[in-house]
Amino acid sequence: MEYVLEILRLGEGADTIIKLLEYENPELAKDLYRSMLDFTRLAWLDDRATRAVLWEADEADLVPALYRASEELREKVFTNLSERALAMLKEDMERAGPIEPGATEEARQRISSIMTRLEKTGEIAAVFPGGNRMFM
Repeated sequence: MEYVLEILRLGEGADTIIKLLEYENPELAKDLYRSMLDFTRLAWLDDRATRAVLWEADEADLVPALYRASEELREKVFTNLSERALAMLKEDMERAGPIEPGATEEARQRISSIMTRLEKTGEIAAVFPGGNRMFM
């Protein structure tokens, strides 16, 4: 399973793969989802949960975390920010230039840990890619 997780973490289509796997083997799909403690899970949350995560996230982590993120993930963040916060974030992103992979990964891990904590305390519900609510 570790090899599968590593492949999913490296690719941008993890959510699509898990959605497809959900039909064939729902239990395996749920196990993979629970094991994926990465930033891409933000795209799977509903808007209320996304805002809760963004509220707790350090603003300085958003620029490196979104660097080379999928368009779907960027859009998820953008639509859950206030107009003012979005304008500031986009300005910061334009000024940032290239970002080291290590800085991107560290920022994403900090945001992932916020998601995991909020899921475990029940403040947000994990949403499986197929749209089913799942509690950690």
